[in-house]
Amino acid sequence: MKKFISVIIALVMCVALVSACKDKKDEEQKKSNPEYDAVVATIGDTKITQGYYNLVYNFAYLDTYQYLYQQASQYMSNGEESWLDVMLDEERTIGDYIRENTYSQIEQLSAITALAKEKGITIDEDIKKEANKQKEEIIKSYGGKEDFAEFLEDSKSNEAAVDAYLQAYEIYGKYFDEITKKGEAAYVEEEVIKNAFREDMSGKMKVQHILVSTQDNYDENGVAIPGKTDEEAQKIVKEILDKLAAGEDFDSLISEYDEDPGMESGKFYVFGDGEMVQEFETASKNLKIGEYTKQGVKTDYGYHIIKRYALDENSEEYETFKNSYLEEKVIEIVTKKVEDIKKDWKKEEVDSFIDNWNKERDE
Repeated sequence: MKKFISVIIALVMCVALVSACKDKKDEEQKKSNPEYDAVVATIGDTKITQGYYNLVYNFAYLDTYQYLYQQASQYMSNGEESWLDVMLDEERTIGDYIRENTYSQIEQLSAITALAKEKGITIDEDIKKEANKQKEEIIKSYGGKEDFAEFLEDSKSNEAAVDAYLQAYEIYGKYFDEITKKGEAAYVEEEVIKNAFREDMSGKMKVQHILVSTQDNYDENGVAIPGKTDEEAQKIVKEILDKLAAGEDFDSLISEYDEDPGMESGKFYVFGDGEMVQEFETASKNLKIGEYTKQGVKTDYGYHIIKRYALDENSEEYETFKNSYLEEKVIEIVTKKVEDIKKDWKKEEVDSFIDNWNKERDE
């Protein structure tokens, strides 16, 4: 389920979508690329179009495999025509792996749709309305309808596919809520989850920190930017500590002063023994919940002002853990449905379409 959820989140975070009202431009788009409406699979009662497959394929690639591109590029001198032809392991290329993941994602979505239907959850006006909200929100991140149209063109997909995908996401949300209720198959008593959380977090700490860096850095052109001297860094540390002593908020000072790209306002580090440099770990352990270091903690990175937070059932981490714990229960049900549901893939047609597209993208 984590893999399934990650692709859903990738879509919600990265795609911009317009309203579901089909205007003349939408109809023209459909007419201009009818191959995207061709049915390439039937999974249970769900018909999968080429455009729908392409959409999921894009996000399987974006969410999971894009980072492989640069690594693969250095091996392409060995004769591969495309980075997707680079062997990921002894039996599969990167392209094979992406296709496998796409098939899996679509089968999971279809299985969830079937399971939800058994619970009386189908596409209704509420689901359409929520899916449309997602479309409107995400299009803003793309900069408008024109940019979204470019995304669809680049993805070889269409709005009908996007609608279906987002509606499936909303169906999943309703099904998740239903199947995790008391008396349902994925229900787990709260105390069981709390005990699992305590065990998982045993020995771990939750902190924020403000780093005043003494390391050299580089600008976007690769030009070295000298780090602060110890004297400069300690002066800034004193300034921050004075503000904290005067009652200023630690989190807001992160935005103003912190030079650790991995730390930002509203974010935390959760770690156990041996996961941080020793000076940082020791200083964190010596803090009580809610306390911050009253002087800069020196490491090879510079000077850190660290604040420790509670890592308990009232924390954001617990809610994240709880959702993941319940998702594991739900995925067991979904996996069983995927195994049982009738699947009719036209894989040769799908693979041929995607292979030709990938060649075009590499040229």
